Amino acid sequence: MEMNIILTGTPGTGKTSIANELAKNGFCYVSANEIAIDKKAYTDCKKISGKTRYSVDLKKLKKLLIEKIKKIKNKCIIEGHLLCEIKLPCAFCIVLRCSPKVLQKRLMKKEIDAKIIKENVLAEMLDYPTQLAEQNYGKRKVCELDTSKLTAKQSAKEIINFLENKKSKATQAGISWQCELESHLLKNMKKGKGDYLP
Repeated sequence: MEMNIILTGTPGTGKTSIANELAKNGFCYVSANEIAIDKKAYTDCKKISGKTRYSVDLKKLKKLLIEKIKKIKNKCIIEGHLLCEIKLPCAFCIVLRCSPKVLQKRLMKKEIDAKIIKENVLAEMLDYPTQLAEQNYGKRKVCELDTSKLTAKQSAKEIINFLENKKSKATQAGISWQCELESHLLKNMKKGKGDYLP
């Protein structure tokens, strides 16, 4: 099974942990974030709540990743939250999804800035990564996996099952948090809040 797989999704959906599990199953693991930092594929960096945040140069990152992929002869998993925004040669682009409430809890455990947490949860509610992935890779190459109730090992197994055409929770039918989004918006409208989180 020689193929390149893109693994993307909102921060907190489990990309790195799942990519590491896939690496245990014969995939060569390429981290887009590590390459962006190591090769200085960014235009700016600044400290937010004690953590360094980078403004990545997507064109430079894409070029670096393509060069890296060409050197790898084995099946490869390329992971990063920005990969939905660029097009790379691949068999599939797998978008990891997560229930907004679960995602919020995961991000809070990472001690991420409150504003960034809100932005990421809203992006998840709006299906932002999936929409961009479909624009860049086409719907036929995009599938989603809800990791809300799955461990990294279970998620990796579901992805492998999907790639091997076995029964899998990974789906091309689409995952939507529209009900959650509408519920939060309605609740906050009633409270007279401009915020979108509960």
